[in-house]
Amino acid sequence: WDFLCYGHIHSFQSYGSFLPNDRLHKISYTLGPNSVMVIDQYSFNPVTREGRVETSILKGTLRFVTGLIGWLNPGAIKVTTPTAVIGVRGTDFIVEVHDVK
Repeated sequence: WDFLCYGHIHSFQSYGSFLPNDRLHKISYTLGPNSVMVIDQYSFNPVTREGRVETSILKGTLRFVTGLIGWLNPGAIKVTTPTAVIGVRGTDFIVEVHDVK
């Protein structure tokens, strides 16, 4: 596993999996080959169990397990693609973004 940093662009030439630095909430990301992703916003308070995650997938494939934040408050998870904003209502899903030429 590699660890994610808020606000950084993460890309892989082959498959890769990530965990945020704080593993209490069990979020995980898996990127497919030639994928690019940004963590736009991330917060989690283990005392109040409140949090928010906003992620952009710029190209490629993302499997996202929303963990505790998505389980407690699905509305606190948002994924943005070049053509859509996805409001999440589940805890495990896949997004695929094709190159537009």
